[in-house]
Amino acid sequence: MPAYFLDASALVKRYLRETGSDWLRQLIATEHPRIFISSLSGPEVLAAITRKGRTGEIAPSEQERAIETFRNEFTSSYAVIAPSPAVIRRAMELIVAHPLRAYDAVQLASVLALPPVPSRIRLTFVAADERLLTVANQIGLPTENPNLYS
Repeated sequence: MPAYFLDASALVKRYLRETGSDWLRQLIATEHPRIFISSLSGPEVLAAITRKGRTGEIAPSEQERAIETFRNEFTSSYAVIAPSPAVIRRAMELIVAHPLRAYDAVQLASVLALPPVPSRIRLTFVAADERLLTVANQIGLPTENPNLYS
């Protein structure tokens, strides 16, 4: 069984039509992976959805649908990782060592806090942020960028 940790920049693509949305949706539909997310993705994804609603990039009906679907799936479809004190300490270390924004560092620290997965499972970090993916690669995480798939 495949496993993915979705950063909020990738996760939002499941709920809004963006570059890489089709790829992400197909990956989830065909592979039925275990998906891990940070609990901080909740506010991040809702912020992205409502920002697009406020700017008129999406219709009010699309915003409402995306919010409702995301809220329903937030706790039922994902393994949600809370930012423990150890995750926050690791995020702080990552910020000092790499050019990361605070939430990105917490996302990365969250995936690093997961217990080791069995060797038959490959855990992949998915984000639509090149800077974050560069750091993830530097520390040895397999990565995917949905923006590379139109």
